[in-house]
Amino acid sequence: QALAAHQVAILRGETSRELANLTAKLTADLEVIRSHSDRSLERLKMYLDAEKNAYREISGAAATYFYSLRSIAIGKWNAEFFETAEQRMISATRHLIYVEQDMRDTWMTFWQEAQLIYREGLKEINDDKRPSVVEAAIMKRVKATDGSFNFRDRYNQVESIARRSIGRERDVESSPPIPTS
Repeated sequence: QALAAHQVAILRGETSRELANLTAKLTADLEVIRSHSDRSLERLKMYLDAEKNAYREISGAAATYFYSLRSIAIGKWNAEFFETAEQRMISATRHLIYVEQDMRDTWMTFWQEAQLIYREGLKEINDDKRPSVVEAAIMKRVKATDGSFNFRDRYNQVESIARRSIGRERDVESSPPIPTS
């Protein structure tokens, strides 16, 4: 019996040491995983912030251009509106890398159409008639591969994509946190 009790004690000691070693190894591995997870989460947050900012800047530039054209269509010709809008669009191009392809394509199409509308207005020699030329160009329906649009529809498309994308990010931000312990 003494021998059996001694062997049980030895087994208990070995089991306790193995369990302690296993616990230490698992704890260390878990810390490494948490560390990698924390860094990945930080990178994801930075990317989401950059993406959200990009959608805001790009859609904001489009809004400036759209409402500049609308203001001219209902008011007086003002070349400064176009210069400001064009500069805002140029400045926003640096954000294109952070947005999805559908936004890039729609935004670039919007910009090209805006420039065409501006040039249509410039063709009219009489400054007093330019606003009505711009208004007609804004309302003109154009067939495209993605449907038939007027300029207002194209602007709404840009805004819709931006809202959907920012909303998607908001869904990620508001999801419950993943428990770490």
